[in-house]
Amino acid sequence: MKITKKKARILYGIAILLLSGIAVGCFHFKVYEILPFILIIVIVSTISIVNLDNVDKME
Repeated sequence: MKITKKKARILYGIAILLLSGIAVGCFHFKVYEILPFILIIVIVSTISIVNLDNVDKME
């Protein structure tokens, strides 16, 4: 299965929206233990998107 850049961006977008929802849920239910993990995942996702843009420039 070939993942195009557009599909990859959409997948990253969906992942970030889900993570944002989870973060809001954590604040709502006061589950602060999970927040550091969510922050790490969001940071990793952001780095991945930046890398994706760099791949675009290379081509």
